[in-house]
Amino acid sequence: MMKKNYNQPNPSLISLNKTIILLILTTALLLGYVWTRIKAIELTYKYSELSVREMAVIEKNHKLRLELASLKSPDRLTNIALNQLNLSRTPPENKVFIKPEKVK
Repeated sequence: MMKKNYNQPNPSLISLNKTIILLILTTALLLGYVWTRIKAIELTYKYSELSVREMAVIEKNHKLRLELASLKSPDRLTNIALNQLNLSRTPPENKVFIKPEKVK
């Protein structure tokens, strides 16, 4: 009868351990790859959404600037002063012009 040497590792057990470790590493790498692809897709959608929002904000800004320009229009202000506030135009003889002083 042959004695078993328990100090020597079993070659099939070592091979099984290496295979399990290799499978775990491969699975981890695949999960990491899939996770990065999912994040890339999410960021692409978010970028697209933000681009649409940016265009909407730019358009609103343009409309608000046009509205501000029309509200500050001298013709509009004159019309409001004469018609709504019942103000009258100043006669030329009542106008006083002041020369600006030179700043030193």
